[in-house]
Amino acid sequence: FGGSNGTITLTPADGLAPYSYTLTGAGANTSGDVTGTYTGLPAGTYSVVVKDAKGCDSAVISVTINQPLQLAATVGVTPFGCNSGNVPQAAVVTVTATVGTGTAPYTYSFNGSASYTSANTLS
Repeated sequence: FGGSNGTITLTPADGLAPYSYTLTGAGANTSGDVTGTYTGLPAGTYSVVVKDAKGCDSAVISVTINQPLQLAATVGVTPFGCNSGNVPQAAVVTVTATVGTGTAPYTYSFNGSASYTSANTLS
């Protein structure tokens, strides 16, 4: 969410290679690119024109990179303590991501330390 990690990859089907590409929109403005691959793009709508070796331009192609929904999560904490027999009990931290938000798989970090996945149990 909020990142610039979108990718557009163009693969022409007609015309004569080699091709060059022009990409505009959402802060991008490139001309003459020959790879047809754009990375590090934020969400937004882009326009692409492909030019072949004969100088023929394609129609303007509209490409949209959608923003994923922002991750929504809840955290529950059971603090350290002792049970009725004065036996120490470990603290329990439960992180629950709301279904349909963010982009799985999720990783968790406590105070910027090591990262954990949903399969981790910390002790």
